[in-house]
Parts: sequence; C-alpha cells; structure tokens
Amino acid sequence: MEEGLVEEQYIIENGIHDSLHYIQTKENIKIKNLGQNLIKPLRFRLKTK
Repeated sequence: MEEGLVEEQYIIENGIHDSLHYIQTKENIKIKNLGQNLIKPLRFRLKTK
C-alpha cells in the first residue's frame, strides 16, 4: 500500500490474502513482459546480421 501497488479500499473489500495474491500476479506479469521485451531486440539484431 505504501508503494502504491494496492489501494486501501481494495484491501478493505477483498481482504489481505486476496490483495497479496493480486500483487504477486501483477509482479509476475511485469517480469514476463520484461523478459519478452529483452528478447525481441536480440532476435531482430540476429536476423539483420
């Protein structure tokens, strides 16, 4: 909540367990997207050489 990942109202309505699950899911999506973004430029470079 301090870092702005989850709103206070979301925690009140859904509870702590669901809020932690939401944060974990959100972080996994960020990591997956980061990995994909790093690989695409490498593929492009390999094809052009």
